[in-house]
Amino acid sequence: NYPQAQATCQAKGAVLASVKTFDKLTIVRNLVGANIAWVGADDMEKQGSFTWKLDSSPVTKETLKSVFALGEPNNSQGLEHCVHYYFKTGMLNDVQCSSTYGYVCE
Repeated sequence: NYPQAQATCQAKGAVLASVKTFDKLTIVRNLVGANIAWVGADDMEKQGSFTWKLDSSPVTKETLKSVFALGEPNNSQGLEHCVHYYFKTGMLNDVQCSSTYGYVCE
């Protein structure tokens, strides 16, 4: 799950990857391939305001347009607060933090 992925990265002296640009998204795509992986953004501190774990900076509108799937993040059913890379869209998406996926640290 997302908290466990965060803890694993921290134990390695890293954090979940911040995917702020299309170039960084391309790197994640190449690393992850046809899989799903946690990246370092969530809205757990303030619902609806996603921030990057690396530096606590907000996920900007420019980032939403360039690396998130269309219509995401959408907080479906009020339960989606963590961000992952989703191979079917090749973009980022918000999902429930309890889901089990791989992860990308930096």
